[in-house]
Amino acid sequence: MEIKRKYELIAEALEMEVDELGADTLLEDLESWDSLSKLALFVIMEDNFHKTLTSDDMKRFRSIQDILDCMG
Repeated sequence: MEIKRKYELIAEALEMEVDELGADTLLEDLESWDSLSKLALFVIMEDNFHKTLTSDDMKRFRSIQDILDCMG
């Protein structure tokens, strides 16, 4: 999957615009990084990457790059 599409999926989960995100964007700095966005990311990872995330996985995400790395 292209990197652009990965950013689009992350932006969708965070209910943000793609151009507001960069690899070094820290999740803790985003107001939209909440339980709903985590749930949306969980579904996106299952549906698009066939990966099941745990709560520990979510806790390890510090930046957009961490999510991209998980996407593979």
